[in-house]
This record gives sequence, C-alpha cells and structure tokens, in this order.
Amino acid sequence: MVNMPDDLPSLPGTNPAPQPPVNAGAAGGRPPGPPSVPALPQAHQFNKSATTAPQAVLPAQPAAPGLPGWAIALIALGGCFLMIPVVAIMAAMLLPALAAAKRKAEFITSSNNLKEIGIAFRIWEGNHNDQYPFNVSQAQGGVKELCRTDANGFEENPAAVFMVMSNELSTFTPRILVCPNDPTKQMATNFAHLTAGNISYGLRTGPDVNDSHPDAVLVVDPFNGLVLHCDGTVQKDIIDIHTQ
Repeated sequence: MVNMPDDLPSLPGTNPAPQPPVNAGAAGGRPPGPPSVPALPQAHQFNKSATTAPQAVLPAQPAAPGLPGWAIALIALGGCFLMIPVVAIMAAMLLPALAAAKRKAEFITSSNNLKEIGIAFRIWEGNHNDQYPFNVSQAQGGVKELCRTDANGFEENPAAVFMVMSNELSTFTPRILVCPNDPTKQMATNFAHLTAGNISYGLRTGPDVNDSHPDAVLVVDPFNGLVLHCDGTVQKDIIDIHTQ
C-alpha cells in the first residue's frame, strides 16, 4: 500500500473535499457525540402568545321560561293528595269483592266438612246394624248412655259421639268439626282430646235420627245455614241451633 502525501495539489477543476472538524473527544478515545443543533434566531422562536388566538367568551344564555321550583313542588304535592281518594275508592270497590270471595270459600269448606261427617256416620252405621252411635249402647260399641238430648233435639255431649267414630273420621282430622266462620272454636289436636269447645256444628240425636229417615236432620251448620241429612246430602237450609 502506497502512502500518499497530504500536501498533494488538487487537480485542476476539482475542489478539495471539506474535512470534518476533529472532535476533541475523539482524540481521547471517546466516540464523538451528536452534533449540536444551532439555536434559532430570535425572530424564529415559537411565540405561544403570538400564534394562539384569544378564546371567545360566549354570551350568557337567558333562562328557559317555566314554572319556579316551588310551583312544581306544589303541583306534585297536589297530585299526591289527589291519588289518596282514588286509592280509597278503589279499595272500597275491591274490599267487598274480596270479602265475598272469602265468605264463598268458607261456605264451600263448611259444606265439605258436613259431607265428610256424613260419610263417617254412614260407614259407622254400616258396621252397627244401620244405627248411629247415639242409638247404640256402650256394650255394643255405641255411646247411647252418654248422650243427652236437649229440648230442641240437639246433643249436649257431641264429643262422645265423634270420639267413638274416631276410626271412621281418622281419614280426616278434627278440623272438619270446626266451622271456618266460627272464631270461638279451636281445632283439637286429636280425637282423644276432643271436647265441646272443638265442635262448631250442632248434632241432632234421638231414636228417629237414623238411616230409615233419610230426610231427618243429622248435623247443622248455624253459621252458613247448612244442613246434613241422614241420607248424606247437604243443603242450604237456615236452622237455628238454639230454637229448632
């Protein structure tokens, strides 16, 4: 390799290539840093205040026409007071209908109770020569000696009659002896603890109350005016338990 001298003259018509300045840091073995950016002239510096347009101030909008707040509150309060009589009228219309539906349901329940009691009587008499318990002696499984018929033909000790029929009534519960319209009577826990306080219906007893007289009255519901006949039918027939 031939070393060319540095002071050779340049050829005619050519300009010598400019030599980059020597970085002083390179002499010390460090890589040259990025070239410095010359500062812009004062006239070319960014002037925020000169280039930013002033912000326009919107004019205040007039308030929308309407009622003041106190007037709106007064109207709302008046609407609430207006709804009170409307609700009262609707309740007055609905309550009688609800009461009638309740009475109908209680009537149906009591009618079913009498039918179930009639079934129990017919099952019991089928095993005791077609006689009801109050006409059969205790020696034969009845309660004739325990029965006391009042002047109106109603049994004064109905609990004894229903207790001796507990097997026939076991399919049901003592609830069938309590009318849903009778607030004075409570359902017995079982037939062994049955008392007159657990029976709402009036039981008619006597030698003429049997299956041979199908139209004879057997059980009376004084609250709904229902009557159970010896043939097992239940009819609407008002009978006063205290005067009949």
